[in-house]
Amino acid sequence: MAITKIQSESLNLADTYAFTGTVTGAGGDLTPAWFVKNSSAQSISDDTATKVTLDTEVFDTDSAFASNKFTVPSGKAGKYFIYGSIDFINTSNNDMRENYIMFYKNGSAEILHALNGYTNANMRRLVLSTSVTLDLAAGDYLEMYGTADTAGGSSSEMRSNNSATYFGGFKLLI
Repeated sequence: MAITKIQSESLNLADTYAFTGTVTGAGGDLTPAWFVKNSSAQSISDDTATKVTLDTEVFDTDSAFASNKFTVPSGKAGKYFIYGSIDFINTSNNDMRENYIMFYKNGSAEILHALNGYTNANMRRLVLSTSVTLDLAAGDYLEMYGTADTAGGSSSEMRSNNSATYFGGFKLLI
């Protein structure tokens, strides 16, 4: 069946059609895409923004993740969906007062997600996650940071337990 003009009332979507020539503008892939996690706990000082060490690549379609940061490859500018999670634990049994997860773009804080105001709640472990859509240019780079502020001023850890500390994203088709 040759199609010369498509009209919604005459095209049977249950039929099989053989196309010749080139079909353009259809499909696409959500790359670059990456998902990384940490393989061991990382100690962090009290109330100090610390770059998350992410040493296990689950996938990295364009080899754009290195040295704990994702860098937008040449020709891959666009809108990206970015997500991350940090598993915080206070190892000194002090209550945590505030926790932050931050995405840095080109070395500056771009997105900050915080959970705070739970003093005297005996909070000693917390998983904090966030996501955002960012417009990125070729050469822009992203890093993930975490902060834990404790009542006793003690250090905390960003844990690797159950893969709860991770960082990922992908380019959107827009």
